[in-house]
Amino acid sequence: MRSITQFFHHAKKHVFEHKPIYIFAIMLFVWTLFDSILAYITPVAVLDRGFSPIQMGLIMGCSSAFGAFFDFILSKFFRNTTYRRLFLFMFLSCAIYPLLLWKAQTLAVYWIAMAFCGLYYDLKNFGIHDFVNKHPLNDEHASTFGFLDVFRMLAYLIGPTIAGFLIVKDNTFAPYGYSIFFLSVAFVIYIILLKVTRRKHVERPPKNPCKPVTMVRELKIWEKVSISLLPILLFQILLNVFDATFWTIGPVYAEQFPQFADFGGLFMTIYMISTLFTGFFVGILTRHFGQKKTAFVTFIIGAALISTFGFIHSPFIILGVLLLASLIGSFAWPAANGAYADYISESHKFGKEITGVGDFNMNIGYFIGPIVAGVVMQYLGAGMTFTVMGLICSLGALILFAVTPTQIKVQVKECELPRK
Repeated sequence: MRSITQFFHHAKKHVFEHKPIYIFAIMLFVWTLFDSILAYITPVAVLDRGFSPIQMGLIMGCSSAFGAFFDFILSKFFRNTTYRRLFLFMFLSCAIYPLLLWKAQTLAVYWIAMAFCGLYYDLKNFGIHDFVNKHPLNDEHASTFGFLDVFRMLAYLIGPTIAGFLIVKDNTFAPYGYSIFFLSVAFVIYIILLKVTRRKHVERPPKNPCKPVTMVRELKIWEKVSISLLPILLFQILLNVFDATFWTIGPVYAEQFPQFADFGGLFMTIYMISTLFTGFFVGILTRHFGQKKTAFVTFIIGAALISTFGFIHSPFIILGVLLLASLIGSFAWPAANGAYADYISESHKFGKEITGVGDFNMNIGYFIGPIVAGVVMQYLGAGMTFTVMGLICSLGALILFAVTPTQIKVQVKECELPRK
């Protein structure tokens, strides 16, 4: 009886100590429902408006092109900004995006919508990294990212299924209306998070806030950070090229399966479902094999399995291969994010620049992925697009794994930076 009482006492203490993380995870879950619905319906809606697969890829890639620009702006002008303000601006940008997307008929309007999409993604990524560095779960970044990914990916399971059903029902405003509803709920949870963190004094202003730096100095810091982290940054590009391919081609590919009737979103659901389990175990895996090795090896295997799609014609076998590939490959994202968060913690003075460089490369991946996938799909079809992109990503990751050093240290020396 005493052991049961002690168990609940420790569980209560753990929940109380990490209360901001749990509230943040719920907020991220609801916000991701908003994002996943729009991410699923966008490529389908663009093609329905009469655009070609290549044009669709260019439109999808535009959000990341704008995002790459915003990375530099955020790291320079938001050096001392915390997740509180970052998420406030994120919610404002999110509120505009679905309304533009709903009314978009021309390339110009789509580009404006994608600019807001790129902005809110950057604000979200900067905010998450800032939050994780202030509220680590048991002082392990990989475990914290894995925990948050469970909630985020749970939403990515539900969102595409809802969106696929709404698309088939042909209610044009319904997907946008549902997304706005989830965004509103996420904002209410964000307000609760602000009150909890303020009351517990979790977040403190920095003792030595960073001084404004010149544009030349900022670019020089980015150059030094990029050189130090080059293999990891290139791997990050491959990770996001691969993910962008799925979110660009996957919804279109899924709608080609009449066997799934109203549930075309099942394809994307299976792609995301494995993270519900891997998020809990990634900490164990990274402690045994290291974060970088875990990220590289699991991604190589997952991408190689996806490359078989062009030669499989049974949708049910495809779903089985997809489930296996996602179960293995999903370890790569939290492991890579955990390693990246370690670099930020080790180089706190240049943490915003490291975050900015990482997010910039993420946007490069999400810019390249939709465009290349759209071109390949135009000439080879959706199935062979997965084959081509899977081979490119797995071979590229294998080469990077062979040349990446075991220990990487971010080297930014003050004496090498311009003073004005």
